[in-house]
Amino acid sequence: MANCTDGQELDTFLGDLTEDQINELLEELDPDDDLLPASERGRYNIERKPTGKYNPEHLNDHLKEQALRELQIPPDENEVPYRHEIRGKPFSPPVQPASKDSEDEIFDLIKRLDPSEVEDIAELLGMDAGEVNGKQSINEKSSIRRANPVCGLKTLSTEKCREFLETNLDQTQFSFTLAATKIFGSIPSYLHEYQCGEKPVLDWLLDEALKAVKKNTREITSIDLSCVILSHEYIKELAEALSTNNQLKVLKMSNVKMADNSLKCIAEALAYNVRLQVLELETNCFTPDGIMALLKSLEANQKLREIRLSNQKHALGVRVEMEIESALKANTNILKFGYSFTSPGPRNNVERILMTNNELDRQKRKGKNILK
Repeated sequence: MANCTDGQELDTFLGDLTEDQINELLEELDPDDDLLPASERGRYNIERKPTGKYNPEHLNDHLKEQALRELQIPPDENEVPYRHEIRGKPFSPPVQPASKDSEDEIFDLIKRLDPSEVEDIAELLGMDAGEVNGKQSINEKSSIRRANPVCGLKTLSTEKCREFLETNLDQTQFSFTLAATKIFGSIPSYLHEYQCGEKPVLDWLLDEALKAVKKNTREITSIDLSCVILSHEYIKELAEALSTNNQLKVLKMSNVKMADNSLKCIAEALAYNVRLQVLELETNCFTPDGIMALLKSLEANQKLREIRLSNQKHALGVRVEMEIESALKANTNILKFGYSFTSPGPRNNVERILMTNNELDRQKRKGKNILK
């Protein structure tokens, strides 16, 4: 009853108010409508319309300009304007005189001597005066050698090269990179500047490797021809000897500029070879045709354990990668295969195939039952 009386009194109170009093009362109250904008809830009502969109960057620039206009800073009397000056003398490196080799200096000194003085020096050295006076400088010799690579070649005896190979080089690994480093000892020069008999040393080493494969030498089980540019005729002759060789286990021919025609010769030899286990053919110029011929030879060869074909000049494509997967699946003797697959499907399948092949090989070595 009391609530009803309070409501009637409130209605009576509101009914006695004028329109201005009601508007003033509404300004003091916060409406319950959540959708009402905040600008319409308070007493501060803006009757002017907006002049444009709000731009904070323009407002900040305006405030900065206004502050700089209103802020008056007296000029500094001690302030010195900036001037670009270079103090001292600019640095210039001292000019070095052209240095001469000690041997050239000796030859220049000899040219300025009297004939009698040259004879005295020759007598002390145990040489003839003509030999001392007729020496050429090192620069003259090097210029002759650059103009004609055949001239000025230092000759090493065949016996000396063979003696080095028998004493310093491991007979189980005929590596030309190692031989080129050690065979000359302390002579600081390049390999092509020396010759063994009538041939350059590099050609002599290649011939020795080919003879070792042809003669089926028991001591030579590994040959490394990497980083030596080989001709097609040499690779073809090496492949013919490889087909009947039963001693060589490792053949490395990376970065030898080998093309498809040479690779097909190697593939034909692998079909008859029964000993080779590791074949490295990385960084060459193979195309899908040459790789397909190599994969076809794996059907007949069951001795290869490791093949490396990464970093070829031409892209092989998805079709060749799928053929690699099929070849490795058929040949369970391949334990390592070096190649950077571009397709995830063949890459994952080849990884599983190689894991299976390694497990089969482990069980063979342990004499256990083979996985079905």
